[in-house]
Amino acid sequence: MIRVNLIPQQYLLKQKQRTQLIRAAGVALLLVVGVISLTFMHINRAYSSEDLLRQKEKTLAELQVKVAKVKELEQTRDLVKAHLGALEGLMLERTAYMDFMAQLARTMPDPLWFESVVTNAAAGRSSCCGAFDFTVSAASRSGDGAAQWLRNMDGMKGVANVEISGINVTKEEDTGRETFKFSVRGAYSVEGGR
Repeated sequence: MIRVNLIPQQYLLKQKQRTQLIRAAGVALLLVVGVISLTFMHINRAYSSEDLLRQKEKTLAELQVKVAKVKELEQTRDLVKAHLGALEGLMLERTAYMDFMAQLARTMPDPLWFESVVTNAAAGRSSCCGAFDFTVSAASRSGDGAAQWLRNMDGMKGVANVEISGINVTKEEDTGRETFKFSVRGAYSVEGGR
């Protein structure tokens, strides 16, 4: 069979060009739509990134406020700890003196009495922590009183380096009674004192 082409060649060529033009336009349209959608995606991503950045900055600002409050509370805590430490030291010092005096009084034999008690912080030790040196001036009616008192002080908790000075003996002219005067020095520290 023979086919006869009755359509002019120019018409077919125009049809072919038109088809190619439509295809090219379709591809161009797809490219333009792709570029536009990519542009919108980038714009949307930029806006969402800006929103996310604003949210993060807002959260950061809130956290910075909370951190500042925490730091302020930590400073307050440290101040309170320092005050409590000072109060504890004062309470320890007060109880140290009371304990020391109570122990000192318990160790004193009958014929002995105090004339003076002096306490002061020793070099290298803090008196606020219940550690101090003491000097006690005492008198007794018998020579055994001083010896007995030193033996009794040997068992006192926290007392160390006890030394006795020379004993002065005086005799009252009218009664003839002898008085033995001496002083005792030492160091005292409460358990836990520095």
